[in-house]
Amino acid sequence: MRSLILITGVVNSGKTTYLHKLISEYRQKGKTVGGFTAEAFYKKGEKIGYDACDLRSGAQQALVRSKNVLPPEEFQQERYQPESYQRVGRFLLLASGLDFCRRCIEDSFNCDVVCIDEIGPLEMAGGGHRRVFEKVLSDYASTLIVVAREEVVDPVIKIAEKAGWAVEVVYVQRENSE
Repeated sequence: MRSLILITGVVNSGKTTYLHKLISEYRQKGKTVGGFTAEAFYKKGEKIGYDACDLRSGAQQALVRSKNVLPPEEFQQERYQPESYQRVGRFLLLASGLDFCRRCIEDSFNCDVVCIDEIGPLEMAGGGHRRVFEKVLSDYASTLIVVAREEVVDPVIKIAEKAGWAVEVVYVQRENSE
């Protein structure tokens, strides 16, 4: 059965942490898990981006970086030219990172569970992980776990249900810290 678990919540509510919990539970049950997570990348205590982590191999690749923290000379390098990234607010979504994520997904079609971290407004506008998300919806036939921004939950549900997926939504709420 094609089953989609959609993890959502506000920014920094623990969506990826919850995804890691689910991954651990599936692995404990003997299930194979593939795809990728987006792990926050910090420099001097400040979040400056995300690295994609391949859930099968553990390999990592830069996925998102803040333009504001890159030295001007580094930003002028070929890897940061406009055709090599997509702007998302103050961040750059790197084409090399997107390609890495696509390979992580495509190499995981034989897994029991595939994870995508995350889908947001950029994907709903046709950018980011949109193509690989659509490929998974059409070509994969088991359990899919997707982290999604709150504002795109309804469109993601419509896209998935139209493709024949049963959808379960899990809302993660920020824990009170006292």
